[in-house]
Amino acid sequence: MRFLKIPKRTGYLALWILFISLIVGGCGEPYLLTAEDVICSENETPALTAKLEERGIFIFNKPIPHQNVEFFLNDEWLGEGKTNEAGYVKISCPPEQPEATIIRIICHGGADEPIETTATIFTWSKNDPILVADIDDTLCQTQQGLLIGFSYDDGSSPLPGASETMNELAQSFRIIYLTARPRELIAKTKRWLKNNNFPDGPVLTWDIDSDPWSQLGYKQRRLDQLTENFSNITIGIGNTPKDITAYRDHGMFCIFIDPESRPERFDRGVKLPDWTKTLDFFQINPELYDLKNLDSPMKLP
Repeated sequence: MRFLKIPKRTGYLALWILFISLIVGGCGEPYLLTAEDVICSENETPALTAKLEERGIFIFNKPIPHQNVEFFLNDEWLGEGKTNEAGYVKISCPPEQPEATIIRIICHGGADEPIETTATIFTWSKNDPILVADIDDTLCQTQQGLLIGFSYDDGSSPLPGASETMNELAQSFRIIYLTARPRELIAKTKRWLKNNNFPDGPVLTWDIDSDPWSQLGYKQRRLDQLTENFSNITIGIGNTPKDITAYRDHGMFCIFIDPESRPERFDRGVKLPDWTKTLDFFQINPELYDLKNLDSPMKLP
């Protein structure tokens, strides 16, 4: 993902929208409540963290401390906590939940009306094979102006075959969406994935207050955290050398989506021009599903 690259066809309009969004920050709701999805293993007690902020200039928001935030599973009250000086609040959720449990999070303070968001707790076996995918310019042709601006939806178009291929892969792999989009865009990103029929999976985003500022450092840190609990994170799909470096540093087989390339191999990976070729690649290389044979020679589509 090249997050601040403006596609040529977006032109001056996108630059203007970006400029306005940077100047006025979040129009509309002045407060922002976010919560990131959580991945835990069976019999583990998951911890869920929410963040309450006053909107500033784009991602430069002001934390709102000392506010009560409540957590609900359906209509069952799970607990509450008070935001700290950085605007975060964290609670432990009951273990042994279904594979995907949606938690509703509500804050009544800091705004005239209650602020609400959701997060999903994914409970997976430690033995499940996991595939990690980037989003921008990997799954979609990102429309930066609409993504960062005032639109409810981000307006990006899925790359041809991306949704179909990801759904096919989801039959054999757990899916994690690891994106360098800022945390402020998590709700918009999850809506886009759902509306474009991508398979369900946790969405992990970049937090300005807690993550490294470099894309490579951020993704390496997230993969470090994930591999502490899950040893079967085996496949990584992205569109930049930084994506590939982060994946390879964690022993993953890498798929580099590059529309300008022909299929070619590289050490523990392959470069492919599109998602049709990616699906073909998996179909002619069943060893990709065998976690012990990822270093064997692969056929090119």
